[in-house]
Amino acid sequence: DEDEDEDEDEEDDEIFRKYKQQRIDLIKNSLPTYGRFYRVKRDEFISETEKEHELIHVVVHLYQNTIPACIRLNLILEDIAPQFTHVKFIRTRSTDLVESFSNVALPMLLVYRGGEVVHTIPQVSKHFPRKWEDKDVVAYLAKKGILNKQAYKPPRQSKKDIRLKEDY
Repeated sequence: DEDEDEDEDEEDDEIFRKYKQQRIDLIKNSLPTYGRFYRVKRDEFISETEKEHELIHVVVHLYQNTIPACIRLNLILEDIAPQFTHVKFIRTRSTDLVESFSNVALPMLLVYRGGEVVHTIPQVSKHFPRKWEDKDVVAYLAKKGILNKQAYKPPRQSKKDIRLKEDY
């Protein structure tokens, strides 16, 4: 009798696991997809950040293209964005939002979800090791619950050294 109960429990567990996976897939498939990192101007900022689906994280990089850490973070976010299609990655020059914005806080990340700021991270590069790269940014954002670290595949060959800061 106990063996039959265990078999039924295992069957129930399997049915529940399949149902749960179907629900997750349904939600994932109904979410908007992005997969790129792009610049947003002041007049687009609110619609790009606060009017997004409630389950979507919007990662905003506030930057200046004269600051090496900002350039590096722009290049890294450009590389990782295609791997995290259910996260919206955008950038805006800090002075495009607030003319008197201090460079001391840069590079800065703002993270929105459901139209609300859930993380404000000034000087984000201080949270990374000295020679930081893609995997360090992914690990940090995963620790904050923004990215799924398991979904990340490191690039085979980096193009960062070839690209110029004038791109931004």
